[in-house]
Amino acid sequence: MEQELLEGINSKIETLISMYEASKAENARLEAELENYQDKLLARNTTIEELKTQIDQLKLKNKNLQLVDAFNISANDRARAKRSVEKIIQEIDNCIAMLNM
Repeated sequence: MEQELLEGINSKIETLISMYEASKAENARLEAELENYQDKLLARNTTIEELKTQIDQLKLKNKNLQLVDAFNISANDRARAKRSVEKIIQEIDNCIAMLNM
């Protein structure tokens, strides 16, 4: 009777040890997996920061190109703009002349 009781306790202890070892192995696997995901996250965050820097550089380059384009008007466009300004000045002069009548 005592022998059966001891065997039952030993069996339960072996089961608990086995469960403990399985849990320990699972914990180690999960810690390794977590570390792997943390490394991937760090790499992705680094990539995101690099891409943000590239975006900022490209935005600045685009802004500079737009500014250069604004000043690169053709001779034809300059002549047209000059005629438009001269016409507006002439209209203003006419308006002033009418006010002085």
